[in-house]
Amino acid sequence: MTSPGEAGAGVRLAGPGHSVAALARSPAGAGAPVVACGVCQTAGFGDMRGALAFLDAETLQPRGPALQLRSGVGAVAWADDGGRVLVFGTDEGSVCAASFGAGPAPHDAPRVEQSKALHAAPVSALAVSLDAGSVASCASDGSIQIFTAMGELVPALRYTASRSPMRSLAFSPLHRSLLLSCGDLGTVTLWDTRIAKAAGIHQANGSPVHALAWADPATGLVACGDELGVVSTFDLRRSVRANRRVHDDVVRCAVRVGAGAKSALLTAGDDGALAVHAVSSGGAGGGAGAPALLRATCRGVAPRGVRCCAVAPLGQASVAVGCSDGVLRTAAVAT
Repeated sequence: MTSPGEAGAGVRLAGPGHSVAALARSPAGAGAPVVACGVCQTAGFGDMRGALAFLDAETLQPRGPALQLRSGVGAVAWADDGGRVLVFGTDEGSVCAASFGAGPAPHDAPRVEQSKALHAAPVSALAVSLDAGSVASCASDGSIQIFTAMGELVPALRYTASRSPMRSLAFSPLHRSLLLSCGDLGTVTLWDTRIAKAAGIHQANGSPVHALAWADPATGLVACGDELGVVSTFDLRRSVRANRRVHDDVVRCAVRVGAGAKSALLTAGDDGALAVHAVSSGGAGGGAGAPALLRATCRGVAPRGVRCCAVAPLGQASVAVGCSDGVLRTAAVAT
């Protein structure tokens, strides 16, 4: 059975009034794995509004100096396979591209090459397509922008998904044009980025949805977590879903770990707990059975809530979680 192990003491990235709001592990082909961490201010004190920090994914030791910023960072994503370009979204609605030059791993602070005010509200999430050809951003203004980070930050597509805040995005790991989004309307929307309209809209549990992940891309199985602590699973092919209350508060992040039969879904949130789920797509061979969370083992990892999570270190069974107290923690995931 898959279960979360004990949480480490963690590394403090920011002082009181700040949270670790975004994490992204560098691509597998980028040499030594690095975790990029976005920090944002959550209370009205302290001189630092936001920062980008870079840590060795195995030791959690700093990899060069942090980049101090005038605004908080709520989303980060590596935009190329070599780990040389990082995109991040700020609480002022800007999307920025930072470069590390020719080196695949950051030893010095990156240089911000571009910054564009693409949204009228804080950027909630970023996602990168399978071929790293497209980057998607969403924000609390209800919009989604599709652009390329390797050129000018000029949107190729803009979706006005709703007038309610958008919370999370996820490109399919198998199809470069399929993008999922979720937000305060309580729905999960499938977009085909080759066209300017939604390919499908699925109702979740009815509460605002904050976290999203492809639980099994091969079968079209999707998972999301909402404001009430409910984790829902969808079969996109058959438009069926299953709901299960797992957390005691808002689910902030969801991530898939492993591959094939050994894959699992991780969720974490404001209750400070990390849950590891075994997920089933339902009936064999695409039958009539509904998708289901077969197991959910939950354990506390943070005293003041988890804001984000990323699988790290590379090739090992552990997860890094960014917490509301400004600390980055790790927890083992035993299989």
